[in-house]
Amino acid sequence: MKDSDLKINKIEDLIKKDLYKKYNVFKSKSFKFGGWSVEKDFAKFLGTLIKKFKFENIVELGSGVSTLILAKELKNKKVKIFSIDHFQGYQNKVCEELERCNFNYINFRTIKIRITYLLGKFFFFYNINKFLKREIGKIDLLIIDGPPYYYRSREAALYAFDDILSENAIIILDDANRMNQERVYIKNWQKIYGENIFVKIYEKQFKKGLAVVQFRKSKKHGTFSSIDKLKNYFFTISYIFKYLGSLFKIKFLRKI
Repeated sequence: MKDSDLKINKIEDLIKKDLYKKYNVFKSKSFKFGGWSVEKDFAKFLGTLIKKFKFENIVELGSGVSTLILAKELKNKKVKIFSIDHFQGYQNKVCEELERCNFNYINFRTIKIRITYLLGKFFFFYNINKFLKREIGKIDLLIIDGPPYYYRSREAALYAFDDILSENAIIILDDANRMNQERVYIKNWQKIYGENIFVKIYEKQFKKGLAVVQFRKSKKHGTFSSIDKLKNYFFTISYIFKYLGSLFKIKFLRKI
């Protein structure tokens, strides 16, 4: 594939020419930018991306402002949109906003976070099963803004969905300026998929950083080293004990 044919390079034009900054973001009664929600610059980029490029099957991890933008831009278009989150209360909030705007065609899925084993490593990730994958079909846009950062598991998104990503699918990764999380995930993706992914990182153009990845289908991919797997194993065990310790502390305080 020639560099000029890569969709990721055309997307880069939107960013380097500041075309996305002209996008008018709607005002939401329920959501504000920043904090747990995406930043305004990310919202503007996503809205512009959806308007400029044709996508038929979209999956987003982490419901919120991005869901509202997808609904607004893709109204009356034949596009499948799946919004996955582990917190139903947050999704209900999104649904209320969508109903006010008469956007009622988003496929919401509330999926609990479980310990998931992918490519020889453990992740605290959404419990994605084969039935959901069959329902989703081939993904041509994957938006990664979940699970929350403290699970340290967004890396798993690509491994969980790579078998249903379409040829040249686009992956958007928010918060790409977190050097000890998202940047590590990107390096691991490159280690596993090699020349089958193309990555562009925008550190200065977006407040929290943004990564755009183009995925090329391949039956072959790399594997993690024994050291990588061992480090992951100890991290998983320590996280479980930390979580159990927090639960015990909460129960103890309630008794006082």
